[in-house]
Amino acid sequence: MSSAHLPNLCAEFACFLRESREFITPNANEVGEIAEWRRQAAAGYDEAEKSALSIHRRASIARKRFVIGVIGLGNVGKSTLLNALFGLDIAPRRNGPLTCLPVEFERQHESSEFLVEAISSALQIKRPTSIHPDAESVRKKLDELAAEGGQQAGIFERVIVRVPRPYLSPLLDRGVVIADTPGFGATGLEGEGISHENLLRNYLHSVSQVFWIVRAQQGVTAAEKIFWQECLHDRCHDLVVTAAEDYDARDRDRFIRRNVKEILASPIALDVRFVSGQIGLKARQSQDPNEAQQLWTESGIAALEERLSKFGAPEERQNLLESELADLVRDCTRWLADLKADMPLHWRHGLHASLSMPRLREAMVSAPKAVQMNCKPPVTPIPPAAACGGI
Repeated sequence: MSSAHLPNLCAEFACFLRESREFITPNANEVGEIAEWRRQAAAGYDEAEKSALSIHRRASIARKRFVIGVIGLGNVGKSTLLNALFGLDIAPRRNGPLTCLPVEFERQHESSEFLVEAISSALQIKRPTSIHPDAESVRKKLDELAAEGGQQAGIFERVIVRVPRPYLSPLLDRGVVIADTPGFGATGLEGEGISHENLLRNYLHSVSQVFWIVRAQQGVTAAEKIFWQECLHDRCHDLVVTAAEDYDARDRDRFIRRNVKEILASPIALDVRFVSGQIGLKARQSQDPNEAQQLWTESGIAALEERLSKFGAPEERQNLLESELADLVRDCTRWLADLKADMPLHWRHGLHASLSMPRLREAMVSAPKAVQMNCKPPVTPIPPAAACGGI
């Protein structure tokens, strides 16, 4: 499938779900068993449509630039982790109350210097680009911009750092952008009503994939669970647990059981990685190659780096989104089959001949074989929008 075809396929599927929801939604004055069944069905169609539109949006923006957002509460070790990953002391300190601008790291192709600029896409304005000879100079500039973030939040929405080779090679060489984001759950400048969380929610519209950072000792908090459910669940497959240097296999199993399986009850398989930014920094600073390699592996960042590298290939990004669409269609197939099974018995009579998914089947005709195999319409017919027309 071409990168241009996937957004069209997502849009077609979202259209099918929206039309089905509109047909099946009961009137406000309807009551009884059938009305309740139809309300539940409409809610399911609505949730599925949101997921389809999310994939559509990410597939559309991924054709231009693929942004990986590093997201989490404040003080969970995002900057330390990024500095270890980059091998540079460059990510801004985010302990202050005004650090509310996302920072994007992308490739600088034209020179060996770092470039920094503050951007407002909405207003089509930006600050003059500043040129920096090294990472230390960049970090000072980022700390300066972060401190102004609360005051500039109404004007500037993000900061771009263009990184020269060989830093972050080969990941940035192939169009990937890594974004360090403000911690959600914190407030910005007092009296201005500026919220890190609101800024982050707006910024997430430009993010293709999320790496969610949590701290080992505190686990998934109530605020993180809410943010996950509202903003992250449809674009996050990776949970990175920081400050986990003292966690053995039993501790890690316990963390996954309590936080992923019990608290989040995630319907998707989250890939959980335990890392230590501090050990990663020691590995970067070590002068002994053998010690550096041992510390790098021990930090867990080597495995994280390998995972990130998979997004460096455009075909891998495409495969990821195709897989998400296939999973969504498969989940909808199962849900609709269950929905039919729960349909009031006296309502099923005479409807069997009209139960099908024509728009979905038509949409899948031009899909690649790999997606068709995972998205086959169910053998057992299921209730489409048209099935509700005569009720």
